[in-house]
Amino acid sequence: MIRNLGDQLTTELRDCLPIFLDRLKNEITRLTTVKALTMIASSPLKIDLRAILTEGIPILASFLRKNQRALKLSTLACLDMLVKNWGMLFKNWGYVVQELGYVGQELEYVGQELGYAVQELGYVGQELEYVGQELGHVGQELRYVVQELGYVGQELGYVGRELGYVVQELGYVGQELFSRTGVT
Repeated sequence: MIRNLGDQLTTELRDCLPIFLDRLKNEITRLTTVKALTMIASSPLKIDLRAILTEGIPILASFLRKNQRALKLSTLACLDMLVKNWGMLFKNWGYVVQELGYVGQELEYVGQELGYAVQELGYVGQELEYVGQELGHVGQELRYVVQELGYVGQELGYVGRELGYVVQELGYVGQELFSRTGVT
């Protein structure tokens, strides 16, 4: 409503804007308030926000350090609108610049951590490649052992057949011995 009718609410606007400051200080309402301030700041009516800029800019700048992604992004959008529309009137942007410096340091740290993570993933990839090669060698050895077991199985089959022939021959010899001795 303020975004669209703010030029007609001049007396009420002085009472409404401090409420936004209170809402910015409340952890539960701050994200919604930042979005509302962004809408008001982007109004084509150029609603006069100077009454809350002095106290509101440092509060907004402090949100850049919070660990809430949505709050950070909304705050950046709000600060962008405020700079575009009120940048010349408000001279104390040092808070924002300082907080953006901290955000830049955090991003640099995150970038370094990502670099380390990529490097570690490279090491893990090399280890997996080595393990794969070793498993390949183990697989070749297992194939060799299975092949050898196959040969042993064939030899055992041959020995079994030969043993069967021997037993058969022993049976014939035994029958021959029993028939000569007369034992039945």
